[in-house]
Amino acid sequence: ETHGGEDVGIFANGASSYLIHGVMEENWIFYAMQEAMRLKK
Repeated sequence: ETHGGEDVGIFANGASSYLIHGVMEENWIFYAMQEAMRLKK
């Protein structure tokens, strides 16, 4: 099974934590983490 975009509870604290909040689609979490770690080119 692939990542289906289900809603999951996730919380963050610290720098760039504004990108993560409460309940999000799981496929968005990858992009939020990528942005928070400044890996996007």
